[in-house]
Amino acid sequence: MEMTVDNVYYAKHEDVFYLNNTKQDLLWKYNLPASERIKVLQKLDMMNINSYSLFGTEDSLMDMVAKREFLLKEMNL
Repeated sequence: MEMTVDNVYYAKHEDVFYLNNTKQDLLWKYNLPASERIKVLQKLDMMNINSYSLFGTEDSLMDMVAKREFLLKEMNL
């Protein structure tokens, strides 16, 4: 199923991948120093980008809660 919003097209990844368009499916990898890990996780969590919002499982919920309680609270102390 394809939807459009303001000239942006949404489709299944597989459908777009099979078009063999070299301007699609671009991936970037960022290598961050370990010293920045907690700061980056906190910023992502503030934007609601965490394991639970991405996967929606009980395991990911526990992962999100654990990160908030044990990692991100340390940052605020």
